[in-house]
Amino acid sequence: MSSDESEFDQTLLLPTNTTDRLQRYKKNTSYGRRSRSKRSRSNKSKGISSSEQNRSKSESRELTKTRTTTKIRNSLASALEYAPSKTTTQLFEINYLQTQLADAHLCANAHLIFIPDINRSQGLYHENGLKCSLCGKISPFSNFPPKPLYEVQVPNHRLYVANSFTGIGYDNMNLIMSILCLKIPNKTNFIPQVLQTYDSLYAYVQEHFRSVVQDIRSSHNVESNNTDQFVDLAVSMDGTWKKRGFVSHYGIVFVIELESGLALDYEVLSTRCEKCEKNKRERTARDFRSWFVKHKDVCEQNWDGTAKGMEVEGARRLFERSVDKGFRYKWLICDGDSSAYEAVKRTYIVEDTDEESPQQNPNEEDVDDSEDEYSDANDNDQTNETTRGDVEQDLVVKEDCINHVQKRVTSRLKDIRTKYSRLEFRSRSSTTDRQKSSARSKKHRILLSDGKPYSGSAGRMTKEMEQKFTSLYGNAIRESKMDLNEDEAVVLMQKKCRAVFYHYIDQVDKSKQHQYCPTGPNSWCKYQSNTLDSNTKNGKLKKKYLDPVFLEIFHDMIEILTSKDLLRRCLRGATQNSNECLNSIVWTILSKTKNHGYRSIRGAAALACLYFNQGRSGLIAYFDHVGLDVNEEFINIVIDKDKERLQEAIAAAEKQQEINERKKQLRFDSIAAEADTFDYGSGRH
Repeated sequence: MSSDESEFDQTLLLPTNTTDRLQRYKKNTSYGRRSRSKRSRSNKSKGISSSEQNRSKSESRELTKTRTTTKIRNSLASALEYAPSKTTTQLFEINYLQTQLADAHLCANAHLIFIPDINRSQGLYHENGLKCSLCGKISPFSNFPPKPLYEVQVPNHRLYVANSFTGIGYDNMNLIMSILCLKIPNKTNFIPQVLQTYDSLYAYVQEHFRSVVQDIRSSHNVESNNTDQFVDLAVSMDGTWKKRGFVSHYGIVFVIELESGLALDYEVLSTRCEKCEKNKRERTARDFRSWFVKHKDVCEQNWDGTAKGMEVEGARRLFERSVDKGFRYKWLICDGDSSAYEAVKRTYIVEDTDEESPQQNPNEEDVDDSEDEYSDANDNDQTNETTRGDVEQDLVVKEDCINHVQKRVTSRLKDIRTKYSRLEFRSRSSTTDRQKSSARSKKHRILLSDGKPYSGSAGRMTKEMEQKFTSLYGNAIRESKMDLNEDEAVVLMQKKCRAVFYHYIDQVDKSKQHQYCPTGPNSWCKYQSNTLDSNTKNGKLKKKYLDPVFLEIFHDMIEILTSKDLLRRCLRGATQNSNECLNSIVWTILSKTKNHGYRSIRGAAALACLYFNQGRSGLIAYFDHVGLDVNEEFINIVIDKDKERLQEAIAAAEKQQEINERKKQLRFDSIAAEADTFDYGSGRH
């Protein structure tokens, strides 16, 4: 839950730099008692009496003054003297209100008198009375249908659910309700009820995951009760942390099925337990150990490693649980970090223990069995090959997110630019020592092998060319054709990716420069298309190519980014956009700037999965599950939200298609403009 500030009291008017809450904490805990005993022993040894200590404390308290106390002193004093209004507000359920009015006792020629809160109110729930003006009989008149004392009253239950869905915390909720002249349960009761709501969300979404599993298995023609048959799935997995910089106490790992786009499972990892931390402070070591024996089964700390290792551990747990669901996550879409893949790639391989060979009886005679040994060796080789093939078949296959692969072009070009754009001392021939020292004191840009700097002139590298390489490389990967044979598709993708780099690096032999460009009259490469005249082919094109020296500089980068192993992992053209979307939903429910515990984050992740799989309309079934009815207004709100989501998805898809077509047309137009060098000239018209 969100951290809460201390309430103002009269003692804040005194200038002090230590809050009363901290003083009370030090007074009532074992830490404070030990500190006081140490100070008292040291003061006694110095001969300082307790009266002198109190006098010095009061003097220092009066002398201490902060800007905060100066600013709020006057406003706080006036607020303490302000006369509050007698206005109070209650929420009423209309149908139940009409029923109670009809059932209330009323004598002839009498009227009803409303008596508020005949019993102590319970947050938003009030037990009022209707008194007959003649006989004085009081009829019960509560604002909502009452429930037993061991259950949460309906208005308070709705309040807890609303707070869980929005994540605004107790302080903000209390402020909103106080502005509406409504009183909510105190913080001691409020926070545990909100945490129970998050727990119910988690349990409900686990049931939802089981229904999703049954639907996916049914779509693959596998019966739900057939536990011996597994379904191989392609999934995308990504982790998110509550705090950036690998210093977070909490992390979440989601698994999304690639074909349907449904979230299948998630794991929340925590490196802290608030109850353990509190009891460590307030108990002795011996008392804490005895307390922890009962607490360890519900301890919220389920990971004792680093924040960076949360994604690896979460992936391992999710893959191990997939077998219980009847799945095998055969293909894993992940980013450039391979540590998670290394942890799960052998999940579905069953390690067989070698059986011990029977020992030979020493009484038996030794015989020449060289032929048998030769045949056994052949049999063992065949067995090993078969076993190796089975192992490779059961390995998890890693596939890369094409967005992350595309970013590698930018990162590598940035590293190359940093390497060749730095300044260095360049020695020059000079006759005097003074000229030598002045020459050494000047820094110059690094020159390439052709004697020119990396950038800054025609034929050199620019930011525009870096962006063009990145964009065209991503388009070449996205244009992969899955209908071809895998090897043929990889070769075609490799050719397209290499064409991106080779086409824009000038070479003396133009056939080598454009060897990877598509051929034919409709090719975007004007060299390969047969529409240019001889003068254009002789080099009168407008120069927008890089100098030949860049082919040597970019050689290693091109080989790595166009390797068949890398491109084979990109054939599916999958991304982690769904995971990024799901991660963002979690932190729109719970703000990263506030303090939240394990149960809150686990419940918010469950709610995010519900939104992601079913939309806001999935809340209707949850309300029915927890026994809360929904009215027409709520149904209209969730329907409008889902319709808006559908419209945005359709509009985004259409916009992306238009952008791709426009980029393709602009590319053809720009290359045609480069080739068209004879439209205008001096004295030509």
